[in-house]
Amino acid sequence: MKRLSKIISVSLLFLFAVILTVFSERACELARDGLRICALSVIPSLFPYMVVSQLIIGGGACDFIGRLLPVSRLYGLPKSAGTPIILGALCGFPVGAKTACEMYRNGSVSKVEAEVLISAANNTGPSFVVSVIGASFFGSTLFGWQLYLFQLVSSVIAAVAVNRIFFPFKSADSKGAVCKPKKISIYRSVADSTVSVLTVCGFIVFFTVVSGFCLTYIKDLSQPLAGLFSSLLEFCTGAGFASSIGGKQGQLLCGLAVGWSGISVFCQTAAFSAPLGLSLKRCICTKALQGLILGILAMLPTLDTASRGSYPVIYEEASLLLSSPLPVALISGLLYFFVLKRVTNT
Repeated sequence: MKRLSKIISVSLLFLFAVILTVFSERACELARDGLRICALSVIPSLFPYMVVSQLIIGGGACDFIGRLLPVSRLYGLPKSAGTPIILGALCGFPVGAKTACEMYRNGSVSKVEAEVLISAANNTGPSFVVSVIGASFFGSTLFGWQLYLFQLVSSVIAAVAVNRIFFPFKSADSKGAVCKPKKISIYRSVADSTVSVLTVCGFIVFFTVVSGFCLTYIKDLSQPLAGLFSSLLEFCTGAGFASSIGGKQGQLLCGLAVGWSGISVFCQTAAFSAPLGLSLKRCICTKALQGLILGILAMLPTLDTASRGSYPVIYEEASLLLSSPLPVALISGLLYFFVLKRVTNT
């Protein structure tokens, strides 16, 4: 069985290499599309939050933030573990997962707690859901905000079910761990964040090329099938197909895509978790359940949902991404209170 699996894997990889060679011009075009997505939306919306998360962990602010907003108690985690969940909800993946990995590296949470955090902190930020999926794809910012709020609700339900019912665990420190502050280094935070963002962009470009070749043939057979396939790989492309289908079926597919997030996001997360020996079993189970829940919730009535009626070109829509002031305002406020507290205590 292992030998057969290895033969099939090698054959598929060889076939893909031949396709890339024969259709090299198409491959370069798809790669440019992926790079354009990164330049127009991923880097501007992700890089600043990567740096901020590094500074929060390095400065020991996670304990203060977690006690201010103790959302981690929903999952049976210490209060200080709330920082990745908050950042994941406001900034989008993989910021939350990366912050959880940094807390584990810093000794603030145990291995199992870090795995639970990763499963609960991997969500799409409001800027992308509202501006791109809602406004650009479905022609409705209201649908975007509704989808974002339902995403948070489904994330809590799925993460609680997986981590407290299906795979229960015992927190290493029920009283709450404390982030161990260390010397804050701006240049190190920027350098590490640069490498992290480049890693994320690498996966985006790769899956843009893979899905581009596959969808060329699948979408001619069936739009829903193409939507399901693209959602399995990468949620943004799946949401684009969902908007072209429209109606309740399109909303269902969009919810499935956003809730599941795609193999591309799992690979981005694994780039930070795998070197630390952290498993993504809880994360994959949570996202699968979240996709089902969010798909159902996404079909609830929205007043001004208007399908575009045709599949949008993803990299062109990415240029419409507007930076939401909500994450900036909340993070700035939290940092302000943290600095104020540190100053008043000295």
